[in-house]
Amino acid sequence: MFAKEVVQGDPSNPSNIFHWDLISLNMPGSPSYDPSKPWVAKLRISDSLIACDLIIYVDDERTIGNSFQE
Repeated sequence: MFAKEVVQGDPSNPSNIFHWDLISLNMPGSPSYDPSKPWVAKLRISDSLIACDLIIYVDDERTIGNSFQE
């Protein structure tokens, strides 16, 4: 977990690929619920896209990004 934090760097730095500004909640039952979007997501205000992230499970790693380069 420490290594992951070091690799991802400071999430408040806009030049960081893992930069995010806010958490979006898209919960079923809410008036603004959109089933095409994830329930919880980190968003960037600058381009209104989902921020890059790295999720580590016990034996698997998943990356999140808006393009192949990200």
